[in-house]
Amino acid sequence: MSSEPTESLRERQTRERRASIHAAAVDLVFDHGLDEVTVARIAEAAEVSTRTFFNYFPTKEMAIVGLTTSDDIAAALQRFIEDFEPQRELLVEDLSFTIRAAFEFLLPRSANKQKLRAIQARHPHLGMLSMETKRHYSEQIITGIRRRVERRGTTFADDDTAARATRMLAQLCSIPLEHAFASARFDTEHELDDERVDQAFNSSIELFLTLLERLK
Repeated sequence: MSSEPTESLRERQTRERRASIHAAAVDLVFDHGLDEVTVARIAEAAEVSTRTFFNYFPTKEMAIVGLTTSDDIAAALQRFIEDFEPQRELLVEDLSFTIRAAFEFLLPRSANKQKLRAIQARHPHLGMLSMETKRHYSEQIITGIRRRVERRGTTFADDDTAARATRMLAQLCSIPLEHAFASARFDTEHELDDERVDQAFNSSIELFLTLLERLK
């Protein structure tokens, strides 16, 4: 089952426009090559003005990876993590689904993932750019998770303990998502689409919870 974002109409429209520009960039660069594609061509394909393009991405490279650093996105991401529904009974399950949803919030799902991986294989610096940009939002993810945990009634001795515990929880609850993507990639007989990622994630969650139960 896919995780659906809880967001305002304005936030959804912003996310959808960003996804449309990202998808246009991926399609054009895959078909014509990085050097042949300009911002103007991407904007035209996405049916937006060049000025609108720059409201979402500072460069064509950022449009290709589908990420950009933005205070507005950072604030929206933190709110999203705090308020994401439905809240699940088990904390580790709840945070695992929330972390997956947070990455979907940041990364548009509309682009062809096969094409994007092919582009990053041709241009490794784009993969590095994606990783660096994701790290930019790590503090918003940690803060959002801490507030989500505290809303469930969990208290910490002090801020330092809260920060360390929340960071460890985030790392732990990222395991099902990482395992799901690894499992889906190794299955070379089928295309890596959203349905396969959903199936792999749900399977990984079940395995994760089973292992935690057995380790008690």
